Amino acid sequence: MVKFGFHLGSFVAIIEVLKRIINTFYFYVHIFSFHQNIEAEKIDLDLDFFLGLLNNSAF
Repeated sequence: MVKFGFHLGSFVAIIEVLKRIINTFYFYVHIFSFHQNIEAEKIDLDLDFFLGLLNNSAF
């Protein structure tokens, strides 16, 4: 039971780290793609969808 709790905690921690990496990537993409509005909008939609999946899988 303790091992299961530890593995579940590790999984949640990994998800959190992935979300931070994605958020950082999202931030830099926004800065570098600011002049390419169409591309930035496309990336926004893809990332919103992906972050939605991550949030749903965390719970």
